[in-house]
Amino acid sequence: MSRQGVKIVLAMAVAAGSLVAPAAALAAAAGEATSGGGALVVVVNLQRPETDMPLRTLVRVYRGEQRFWENGDRAYPVLPPEDAPDLRDRFLAAVVKLDARSFTLHWKNLVFRGDVTDPPISAPDERRAVQSVFAERGGIALVEGAVVKNLAKVAKVLTVNGRDKDAADYPLKW
Repeated sequence: MSRQGVKIVLAMAVAAGSLVAPAAALAAAAGEATSGGGALVVVVNLQRPETDMPLRTLVRVYRGEQRFWENGDRAYPVLPPEDAPDLRDRFLAAVVKLDARSFTLHWKNLVFRGDVTDPPISAPDERRAVQSVFAERGGIALVEGAVVKNLAKVAKVLTVNGRDKDAADYPLKW
């Protein structure tokens, strides 16, 4: 993009009162994906009694360290959708503390040792991730929630560490 184009994009952003950072505005104008601004929400089956989940519990579920809910139901984790690889990678790196390859190897090792029977489900998109949670009482998924219409009617959205996804200190926001 030319220097004149940069000035025009910045001027339009200021005139519109946009709160988008200049780098994000430039990337959007150039048709590039932005590297930030994503947030994942934790959704569970509507029959689950939980309303909040500590981040540590979420990490334990996705690392295979906690395989059951407090009431004894089996936990079925669903990874962030494949159509959002950036958010999936950020979740794995920032929260689970493993890159995608290490995460896959970690779960293969757990299955090989007989500690678990199946690795987390890898849904191709948000809709299928939420369908998995809807169909399985112990399901838990991480999605952006933007694609699924009436999300609250098909899954329960949990707070994390007592924080809503709109809170400034929400732990699953990048």
